[in-house]
Amino acid sequence: MMLVPPLRVPLQSDLKQGLANWLDRVHEEKSNNACNDDSYNANVNNSDIPEFTAAECMGDLEQLHNLRLQLSDGISTVRSYEEAKALVPVFHEYYAMLVECESRGFPSASTSSSMTAIKLEWMGAIGDDDSQDTSSSPHHPIGSHSGLLLERASILWNLAAIEAYNASMQDVTTNKKKWAMANKNMQLAFTYMHHLKETLLVLAQNENEEATTATRTRLSTDFQSSTVTFWENVLQAQAQMAGYEKASIRPKHLLLGKISAGAVPLWDTAAEACCSHNNTNMLSHQTNHHHDHGSNSWHLQAIS
Repeated sequence: MMLVPPLRVPLQSDLKQGLANWLDRVHEEKSNNACNDDSYNANVNNSDIPEFTAAECMGDLEQLHNLRLQLSDGISTVRSYEEAKALVPVFHEYYAMLVECESRGFPSASTSSSMTAIKLEWMGAIGDDDSQDTSSSPHHPIGSHSGLLLERASILWNLAAIEAYNASMQDVTTNKKKWAMANKNMQLAFTYMHHLKETLLVLAQNENEEATTATRTRLSTDFQSSTVTFWENVLQAQAQMAGYEKASIRPKHLLLGKISAGAVPLWDTAAEACCSHNNTNMLSHQTNHHHDHGSNSWHLQAIS
């Protein structure tokens, strides 16, 4: 049994028009000498504004929009990992284009300009009883953001979930060498989740320096520090466990001892994050798929 993060589901959003509207607005503000307005200075740095207009890059914006559309069309609310696996190349291409957009001045975090132009929605993986959104189940709240950094964070979350799922599907009962593949998959899952944690730290740093109270991002339960810490440690611990099983094929007892000892503090940290004051809902809402290799049935395993 392996714990696998649930998937986040991208909902259809008009990314092309949103970014085009943002570009038009910041160029209009710049041409109207809005840089003399203190409120404008607090949210837009002229040196960071893209030099090109929306009309000049509409083809690229459409390509970016189409990639996101493929993801929203391809991952249903059923949250099928098999559906998501088929979209891994799209995830990678979309992520690379988002990085390029940010490097050219598109908004990473929410600003007063981006919030009025861009609205990107995702259905969360983990429940949030504090959600103000009454249009969705509290178990799957819909959250929105206007910066591209949280788009990248959502992609990293799903890539981690897909790799953890791949690890859980390795038929280790009939082929012990499959533990090597499970170990590799779970290491990748941990790497994605660790990168996600670092990405959220960048967002926090940017908002501490630039954002106002009105534009500060309200993170969903998925992106709370305790949630990410929990999954980061769980995935790393499971990679350790798969590595232990891989090494036990040709046992070297000292190595096995070090591997098993290394997994213990990871589980302890995960348990502390799960029970932390800031994430008390995780125990009651968090469920994870695991595959019983002795049958073809799926089960839900609650974290406890």
